[in-house]
This record gives sequence, structure tokens and C-alpha cells, in this order.
Amino acid sequence: MTALAGKQVMVVEDSYDLAREARLILQAAGAEVFGPYATVANAKRSLQQCSPHCAVLDVNLGEGASFELASMLRERGIPFVFFTGYDANALPAEFTDVERLEKPVSAARLVQAVEACCKASQHRV
Repeated sequence: MTALAGKQVMVVEDSYDLAREARLILQAAGAEVFGPYATVANAKRSLQQCSPHCAVLDVNLGEGASFELASMLRERGIPFVFFTGYDANALPAEFTDVERLEKPVSAARLVQAVEACCKASQHRV
């Protein structure tokens, strides 16, 4: 059995190569991947029809930061990790508790973080 079998993971990343790599890694670990989405608007539209177990969010999308989407996910009880090139100081105080994966990240580390994130979603009410 693969680490993420049966888990649904949203990927929000505007770099085509990084988005593709993350999707392939997560799928190889057994996850069903929603996206990748390059914009907050596209991710929000997807959330109208799905409720993933967790999400992987790039902090800086071409259109700006993904913090509005992060707040929306938190309100819905969907845990997430940040996938970013920025250091922890770039995150607003309300998100200092969110795991931050610094690009580039190994496949094993990405799967490990998403697996932990998905486990957190099992505890949500």
C-alpha cells in the first residue's frame, strides 16, 4: 500500500515544472491530485466541488500571495502545507504553525509532509 492511498490532495503552484513534479510524486504515492492550479481563483472554483484531505500551496503565485486561499482552507478545516522558496518570515503570524517546505524539496520529504497533513485532516470535526 502506498503512503497516500485514498487521499485527495489539492496542489496550488504556478510554476509548470514544479506543479507537474509535485503532481507526479503525489500520484506515485497513491494520492488523487486535484490540480495543479496556478491561481487562487481556479483553486477556489475547485473547492466548490471537492473537499480534499489536504493541500499543498505555493506562497507566491504569479497573481500574488495564496494567503486568502490558505484562510479559506483553514475555515473549511482542510489542513495544508506551504511549498515555497520564501523563509518563515514571509508568512503572516496566523500561519506560523503551518509546515513550510522550502523549494526544492525531495520527493520523500514532500510525501512525508503531505501524509502528516492528511492525518491531521482525519482529526478534524
